[in-house]
Amino acid sequence: GGIVPKAARCTGLMAALGVSGWWSPLTSEALVDCTQPAAALPFTLCHELAHACGVTGEAEANRFAYDVCRTGDAAFRYSGVVCALRYAMDALRRADASSWQRAVAALDEAVYCDFQALNGLGVQREGLLECLQEVLTIAYLRLTGASDYVAFVSDLL
Repeated sequence: GGIVPKAARCTGLMAALGVSGWWSPLTSEALVDCTQPAAALPFTLCHELAHACGVTGEAEANRFAYDVCRTGDAAFRYSGVVCALRYAMDALRRADASSWQRAVAALDEAVYCDFQALNGLGVQREGLLECLQEVLTIAYLRLTGASDYVAFVSDLL
């Protein structure tokens, strides 16, 4: 038997922290928030399984997930594209807000709805949990030596 992703029990906390999946090297488990938008679930599963295969960097796990999703059925292919779009659009928003607005306006209505569900429209959350998320993310990236998602976005563009 290979590694089988498991549904996480602490989905409320994961959602509050903006975490859709987690690879636990201590238990060798890939835990996934199954309450996340359906469009993201295949990508998240593949991302966490990338970590199970030894991919440590977040950008590399994203790339792995994108590549695997491209070889799957329609739901997997769509998940890979919409999740990659989220990363690319986030980079565009930071670089050129007016171009980002035009790109959002050009999205197909169904894609727009999924993109919005994935928080691809950049709605900023505020509060203690969001501060904690940022601190934990920075600590995790430093601990694992992972780079940010810029390399992943650059590969896609």
